[in-house]
Amino acid sequence: MAGIPNVGAEVVVDEGGEGFTATVNRGLAYDGDVCLLNDDAEPLTDNWLAILKQEMDKREALKVWFAGPSGPCRTRPQNGGRVGDHRRPRLVGLAGFCLLIKAEAIGRLGELDERFTHYASEVDYQLRAQRDFGARSLWVPSVFVQHELHPPREPWWGDDQRTFKKIWR
Repeated sequence: MAGIPNVGAEVVVDEGGEGFTATVNRGLAYDGDVCLLNDDAEPLTDNWLAILKQEMDKREALKVWFAGPSGPCRTRPQNGGRVGDHRRPRLVGLAGFCLLIKAEAIGRLGELDERFTHYASEVDYQLRAQRDFGARSLWVPSVFVQHELHPPREPWWGDDQRTFKKIWR
């Protein structure tokens, strides 16, 4: 994928077929930080991954294990960011649809929960990290990744929603 600098992180892209969660779990075997992207993600900020990593690393003392950009998604405030956004990074409840994950998180949490096919596995992952280890998520508004926000009509959508509600009620 264009625009991916070598910053010591593996980029895992869901290219369809097996589902986002299973694709990501294959990539989590990488020994280092991992960035998760949906198949239709297109970074629009130069050095986007390096910026996410730098901002996350600056906050190591705050136990920031996740960093995400702005872009079209269902997660606030990330869905309110725009290309050229100059707001400062801030801690958020969830980091959204594109997620840089520290190796420490992977080592502590293991794989994403494959009861989720596509939707909410990364949300579940961040919530488990917060609950079990006090980890935090960072939103970096100056980084923008384009993503096609699909309507919730896919066959897996309802199943993943029900699974999430069952786990996190």
